[in-house]
Amino acid sequence: MGQTFVVISGRIDLSVGYVMGLSTVVAALVLGLVGKATALPLALVMGVSAALVVSVLAGLLNGWLIASLPVPPFIVTLGMLGIARGIGFILSPSG
Repeated sequence: MGQTFVVISGRIDLSVGYVMGLSTVVAALVLGLVGKATALPLALVMGVSAALVVSVLAGLLNGWLIASLPVPPFIVTLGMLGIARGIGFILSPSG
C-alpha cells in the first residue's frame, strides 16, 4: 500500500524487497528468542511488532533523506537496498 503512493507521485523505491527481507529476518530472530521464554501468541505479537518497527524506520529514513537532501530518490533507495541487504545477511543465522 505504501508503494502505491510512491508510484502515484512519480517516484520509485528500489529498497522495498530488501527491507521486507530484513524485517522478516528480524521477526524470525525475535520469534526464536522470545518464543523460548513466553507463550506463542506473545512471541508472534513481538515478532510482528519488531518487523513493523524495522520497516517503518527504513521508510522514515528514506523519506527524510529524500526530503532533506538534494539527492534523487533512486540513489537514496538504492543505498537503502544495499544497507538492508547487508544487515539482513549479517543478522541471519546462515550469514
